[in-house]
Amino acid sequence: MLQGASTVDELISMIPADYRQVLRKPLLVVADTATKLCHARSSLAKLDAHIVGGTLPSSLQSKAPSHQSGAEHAKSDAGRAAKDLLETKHREYQVSCLKSMQSFKRDEVTSFEESLSADKTFPVLLGALTPRFETLKKISKVVEYVQDTTAGATADTKVPKFLENPTVPILFEQVRDDLLGYLSRVRIIVESREDAVSTKKQAKKRIATDTDVEMGEIPSSSASIAEQVKYAVAAALK
Repeated sequence: MLQGASTVDELISMIPADYRQVLRKPLLVVADTATKLCHARSSLAKLDAHIVGGTLPSSLQSKAPSHQSGAEHAKSDAGRAAKDLLETKHREYQVSCLKSMQSFKRDEVTSFEESLSADKTFPVLLGALTPRFETLKKISKVVEYVQDTTAGATADTKVPKFLENPTVPILFEQVRDDLLGYLSRVRIIVESREDAVSTKKQAKKRIATDTDVEMGEIPSSSASIAEQVKYAVAAALK
């Protein structure tokens, strides 16, 4: 049944009403953390690609600092060697920053993964569930009419006796047993949503790139038409 939920709100609506509100907040926190994990993984993948490809992200792209020198010295072997050394050191600095960014993002991914582990999330949900169960036991009662044992009571006299509702612990155990299912479904929903968003962005990027290439082969008078086609296709992907 939980597999039928396509959004986190739909999933929360499937929780029995007696426990829905107390589980809403911790499940939304899990969804938010799962979203951050997806973004962190995406960022790490881009940094990994830069490392492998020997490229730099836009935030690290810059020219080596320039320094004043006479024209003759700049053209000399010593001048060229000094310039090459400066550029090399600058490139090493950029690569060092890139590796630091990669390490930081990898640690962030690990931190999010640990915070989403069942060891961390299950106790939080159970901690929200149990006090609500205790409250329901106190306020949810069933009545049973029993013989009145007070002095002077006749055999036909019955008095109400209030007992704990036997359905309360049954529902509690049902919801408790479903906690891991709620947690895993939240992550599946979030990751599926983020994958769809990423796929759509990549498709738009490819269309924009392909259209730019085609526009380069079209006379300038037709460029505006090609631009309209590009936006029309991009809009269709929304």
